[in-house]
Amino acid sequence: MWAAFPTPAPAGECAPYTFRKKCTADDTKREKSQHFLQTAVIAPRWEHRKSKGSGHQSEWTNDASPAHGCGNLNGIVTTPLTLADWRVNEATAIEREQLLRHEIRTLGGLVTGYSGGVDSTYLCVIAHQELGDRARAAIAVSPSLPHREWTDAVRMAAQHGFPVDVLDTEEHLRAGYIENSGNRCYHCKDELFIHLRRFAESLSIPYIAFGAIMDDIGDHRPGAVAAREHGALAPLQNAGLNKREIRFLSRKLGIDAWSKPAMACLASRVQYGIPVTPELLSRIEEAENIIKDLGYADVRVRHHGAIARIELGGNELPTFFTNGHHAHCGNAIKALGWDFVTIDVLGYKSGSMNALLSRDEEA
Repeated sequence: MWAAFPTPAPAGECAPYTFRKKCTADDTKREKSQHFLQTAVIAPRWEHRKSKGSGHQSEWTNDASPAHGCGNLNGIVTTPLTLADWRVNEATAIEREQLLRHEIRTLGGLVTGYSGGVDSTYLCVIAHQELGDRARAAIAVSPSLPHREWTDAVRMAAQHGFPVDVLDTEEHLRAGYIENSGNRCYHCKDELFIHLRRFAESLSIPYIAFGAIMDDIGDHRPGAVAAREHGALAPLQNAGLNKREIRFLSRKLGIDAWSKPAMACLASRVQYGIPVTPELLSRIEEAENIIKDLGYADVRVRHHGAIARIELGGNELPTFFTNGHHAHCGNAIKALGWDFVTIDVLGYKSGSMNALLSRDEEA
C-alpha cells in the first residue's frame, strides 16, 4: 500500500483549507505527478478518503497550522519539500519500524546523540517508548550548533516526554577540526562519541547510537568512520529506514520534526581549507538568522572567504526576489564583514561544499 501526503495550497494562501482533486482511471501517472509537482508543498495534517464507486476519486482534507510545519509568513511557504519527500510504501515503513523497536528492546539501554532533527528525534522517541528511563538523549552543545536548533530540540524533547542531557563538546579546539580539511566531520564526531561513551558508562548503559539513515550510505560521511571506531550503533540504518519513511512514521507518531528541513552543523557552511573558528561560525549563524527571521526555512549561507553565498530552497527562491528580500538581506549580511554577497540560482543543495572537495581530490 502506497501512501502520499496531500497536495497543499499554493504559496500565498493561508491554512486551513480544503483541497479536492478527482483522479480517474484515465489519468496517467505523469499527469498525476505533474499535478503534485506544480504545487508548492507544505506540511499539513492530513486525511485521505477514497470514494466508493468507479474511478479513483481522492479527497484530501487539511487542517494545517504553523505548529505542524506549515508556515505562511510574508507569503512564504516555509517547508519547501517535494513529492519525493512524501511517497512511501506504508506497509514496508511500518514493518521497518517494528524491526527498529525490536532491536532497541534487545539493547536494554541506549544513549542517543540528539540534535532535534527529524532522524534523531524519531530515534529518541522510539527509544524512550521502548526503554523508558534506560533511554537517554544527549545533545552536544558547541559553537557549531545554532542557538535556534538548540532551543527547538529542547522544546521537542519536552513535548514528547524524553529528558535531554547536555554535553559540552570542544571539537572547535581540535587542530584537525580547525584546519577544515575533507575529514573535518571525523574530528567532530570523534569528539561527540567520546563524550557519549563516557556519559553512557557513567549510567552503566552499554550502547550509544546516532541517527544515520539509509540515505547516508555512499555519501561523503567521515563521521561514520568515527562511529565505527567507537562502536556507535546506527539503529535506523539497521532497520533499513530512509528519510521519506522516517518523515512518514514521525507524522504518524505526532512528532513535530516530521516536516523539519535538514540541518547540518554550522561548520558545513565553510569552504574546505578555510579555518573554522567560533567567531566565523557565529557570523554565519547571524547571517542565516537575518534570512530566517523573514520566514524562510531552507537557508544556508556558505562562506567562501570574502564571498557569502546564499542558498535557499527551490520553492523559496522566487519569493526572495519578488518580495525584495534579496536587497535587504544582501546589505545586512554584507555589513557582517563579507565583501560580496551572492545568491546561488540553483538553490539549496545538501553538502554542496563537497563539490569543491571532489575537485581538489581530482587535481
